[in-house]
Amino acid sequence: MKKQKILFIANEIEKLLPKVDTTVFLIQQAWVKEYEVWFCTLEDLGINS
Repeated sequence: MKKQKILFIANEIEKLLPKVDTTVFLIQQAWVKEYEVWFCTLEDLGINS
């Protein structure tokens, strides 16, 4: 079964980091079998903010 993907996007990766530990913990505990988790910034997507 193909995993669904969850993508977290932030203007700067530093703004995302404070939430990453908790988010990754929750995902590993609850959804590791069903979801892939991806993190990126708007710059990674080619969006200049």
